[in-house]
Amino acid sequence: MKKYTILLLSIIQIGLSIISIYKIYQPKVGPIGDGNISPLFWVSTISFLVSGLSFLSLSVYMFWNEKNREI
Repeated sequence: MKKYTILLLSIIQIGLSIISIYKIYQPKVGPIGDGNISPLFWVSTISFLVSGLSFLSLSVYMFWNEKNREI
């Protein structure tokens, strides 16, 4: 059950990272404008994406490990 939870949450993390990168490049209107993108945004988004990819590889490893135990 833990591997399914990790798989689902890692896919959600990767999806949220991609959505945030997509949203930051959308043109903004009004006083906000298209200012500079903060380096803090990139650090947080990339770390969130890397943790999602790490958890995805962990869940794949857990599925693979369980499959090999049954054989």
